[in-house]
Amino acid sequence: MTLEALTTDRLTAAVRFGRGAHDVVDLVHGGALASVFDEAFAHLAETMLGEPCRTSRLSYDLYTDVPTSAMYTLEARVLYVMRRRVSVEGCLRDQDGEKVAGGHGLFSRRRPTPVATENR
Repeated sequence: MTLEALTTDRLTAAVRFGRGAHDVVDLVHGGALASVFDEAFAHLAETMLGEPCRTSRLSYDLYTDVPTSAMYTLEARVLYVMRRRVSVEGCLRDQDGEKVAGGHGLFSRRRPTPVATENR
């Protein structure tokens, strides 16, 4: 995935699935597709919040077969920010601009990790 444009509420990236991202018939498998959405959406959520986030929920819908041999464009946008959470949606488009998959993610600010102290 190559980032092409990023603002605080929108992201565009070029996507090409590599070796290992396909099933037995050279179509992108679901795990690879979920990973691309997760990486892009989390990056946008972290840009919006200005700090690291964790994925609270991620879902996607596959509209058609996604061959590994093609280039794709991923477009994402922030839907809303509520306290510690950011909702992001996006889609993956083929070279003709047709949507091949769409997704939604909910991302949360990470809570500070308590520092362990020794009892002396």
